Order: sequence, then structure tokens, then C-alpha cells
Amino acid sequence: METKTVDGVTYTLTRRDAPQNDLHNWYWLGSDGTVLELDEPEQRALRASDVILDE
Repeated sequence: METKTVDGVTYTLTRRDAPQNDLHNWYWLGSDGTVLELDEPEQRALRASDVILDE
């Protein structure tokens, strides 16, 4: 779940520069500079993955 394509734009899972590593710091950064927030199923998948530490 590190990349996805929407309407021909490739988005990469990216973390905002923030002191806490929580779900709200993650977003999709598009190759064209656009930003998408994670939807609910993506947040659940990210929480279940090894990408972040659930505190």
C-alpha cells in the first residue's frame, strides 16, 4: 500500500514531518503535487501494517 494511481496520477504514501507517528500524519502525495488524505479503509490497513507504531 505504498503507491496508488487515481485518474492517471501516481500517489505515494507520505508522512508529514511531525513529532508523533500517528495516522493523521500520513497522506498521499501525487506526482503532480496534489494531496489526498487517507480514507477509512486505508487508515485501518495502515494501522494493521508495520509502517507505523500504534501507541
